[in-house]
Amino acid sequence: MMNTVTYPDRRSTAKPSTLLSPSQLFQVLVESQIDGAMILTDTGELVVSNTNASQICHQLTHQLTQTLSKVPQQIWRCCQTLIEDQLKLIEDEIKIDEAGVIRIRAWWLAFGYGDQPHLFVTLEDQHQSAEHRARAEARKYGLTDRETQVWLLKRAGYSYKAIAAELHIAEDTVKKHIKSIHAKRDASEWVNHELNN
Repeated sequence: MMNTVTYPDRRSTAKPSTLLSPSQLFQVLVESQIDGAMILTDTGELVVSNTNASQICHQLTHQLTQTLSKVPQQIWRCCQTLIEDQLKLIEDEIKIDEAGVIRIRAWWLAFGYGDQPHLFVTLEDQHQSAEHRARAEARKYGLTDRETQVWLLKRAGYSYKAIAAELHIAEDTVKKHIKSIHAKRDASEWVNHELNN
């Protein structure tokens, strides 16, 4: 399901002043990104992308070449909707396999390379993002290595039975770990609440 935001005038002639060139700004932005990020022309030409975006594009097109000049059709269709419907922002998802979903976000850049409008596109591997969040939570709550393994699988949508099978432990042991994780999470949240009040 696509989420959109209406934007009445996508081709504003106002140019903000900046100390960074568009390519320098892009590099600053993508260095802090876990997700894929790219800049496209409004005709679908790839201007620049980070490593994660290139990997996702290769995964979608099943191409093993090192360079792409055009983005995969699944991504470009989303961008075309943004262009044709004169939207400010668009979000969509692409299912890549049984477990993988890529979330696409695209919006207009306030500046361009020359006179041609450009789009900024981010690609988020939902599975990878969920794993990063689960690992961050494990550190935040002070989970043991085994609790972390259980938590990663639980956050990935595994049932207790599937977690037990994956980790070669009893289902009751999984339940014990989940109970311990929730206790640590609740304690951590209580401490944070008390410190902030």
